[in-house]
Amino acid sequence: MLKHWRFGLKEYMHSLFPSSQLAELQRWIPELRLEHMQPRKPGVRAMPIGPKGELLEDFIFDQPSRNFLNVRSAPSPAATSCLAIAEAIVARVLGPN
Repeated sequence: MLKHWRFGLKEYMHSLFPSSQLAELQRWIPELRLEHMQPRKPGVRAMPIGPKGELLEDFIFDQPSRNFLNVRSAPSPAATSCLAIAEAIVARVLGPN
């Protein structure tokens, strides 16, 4: 747990000081302003951790056999990514064209 203390501290800072989160969000949406943001209760999100304690990315695809495909770490709201996930699944199941 102590290995990723910076990540956890940053998440707490974003909850306590919305302007710190705004600065990061403006990297992708420069026109976003603090008045566009609304306060919400912070939630808890489980982060996938690899065997060596490293943080893993979302949407991990495992295909142990031709007839079995597992999608791990699909966080809510995965629905916003459902079409991209579907395309990745179809590409893995059908193989290259």
